[in-house]
Formats: sequence, structure tokens, C-alpha cells
Amino acid sequence: MGLRPFLSILDAGLRRHDGAFSAFPFNLQSYAFSLYPFILAFSHPRHYIAGMAKEKIPSTPAVLVLKQSAATFTLQTYAYEEHGGTKVSSRKLGVDEHCVIKTLVMEDENANPFMILMHGDREVSTKALARALGVKTVRPCTPETAHRHTGYFVGGTSPFGAKKVLKLYMEKTISGLPEILINAGSRGLLARMPPSELIRILKPTEVSVAI
Repeated sequence: MGLRPFLSILDAGLRRHDGAFSAFPFNLQSYAFSLYPFILAFSHPRHYIAGMAKEKIPSTPAVLVLKQSAATFTLQTYAYEEHGGTKVSSRKLGVDEHCVIKTLVMEDENANPFMILMHGDREVSTKALARALGVKTVRPCTPETAHRHTGYFVGGTSPFGAKKVLKLYMEKTISGLPEILINAGSRGLLARMPPSELIRILKPTEVSVAI
């Protein structure tokens, strides 16, 4: 029997036989209802929030896409620092910066925008990326332009749930990691998942442009 039918039966039973509980040496009804949070916590095993029971987690477009895609992921928060980047997030979460993936919004010489995913401890070779894309030059978009394309602010840009559908490129070595942490659409909010989930949902084009 699934958990939700079980909860319905339990609730109905408690309401129907409320008076019978007085014969027990403890308040069985209160005990049963105290288990509800734990039962409900495991009723959606694909995703959960790590260590954030008392925090309000924003329902970002990125989180909504992950849920709608039935992704296996964990949300984690940290105290965001302006211009701290992946160095700060990896330190505060106690993870290797190489596994924290940054989402960069860039454009070519004709102002055609795209996204590229890169290891937190690596940079993008713009020359190598331009060659891989078959364009003359590439450069980062301004914060204002990036926001216009994605709907996200600097420090909270996610490849999931962007305002516009942009071409997505990914450093090929990311796929070989056991797991990654990537922005979930808000400053200080990351999603931990296997890279295979990102690839399944977004289908990025792999490139080799890390320096």
C-alpha cells in the first residue's frame, strides 16, 4: 500500500475510534499524528531539502522544472556572499569546488546568447569556445543582458527554468563527476544531483574549453 492511502486510512481510523484511545497507557492519537511529518518527508523520495526545516525555500522556476522533470536532487542553502562565487559556496558546504558548477551567460559577436556550464575552479577559454562554436568571438553578457535572457540575477543563475530557451554547452568532464551542485535559481540555493540528471533534462552540448 502506498503512503498516501495509508495516511487516509490512518486518519479515518483515528477519527472513527477516537474514544477508544483512552484505554491505552499513552495518547496513541497524538503519537500517530506526530509521525505524520516523518511519513510525509519520505512520500516524495526523489527530492528533499537538506537541513532546512525552518528555512523558507523559494519556489524558483529552476526548482519547478526539476520537480516537473521528476529529477533526483537535493536542495542546499548557504549564506550568500556578493562576488564570492563557487569558492565561497564550496567552502561553506564543505565540498570540492571542482564539483560546484557555475552557469555562465555569454554571447557571440552578433549578440546571440547562450549558456555554458563550467567547473567552479576552472575558467572558460573564450578562444577555444569560439572555435568550438564556429564563431569569431565570445564574451560574457552584462548582468543586465543576462537577466533579460534568463530572468535570473547574477549569483542566482540556473540553467533550469530560464526565461528564454538558450543553447546550452557544458564542459565535457562534468559528466564524469559522481555528483554536482548547481544553482537552483536563487542566490545561496544549490541543487545537488548526479550529472546524468542534468544531461537527461537539458541535453547540453559537450565542449572542451576549460583552462
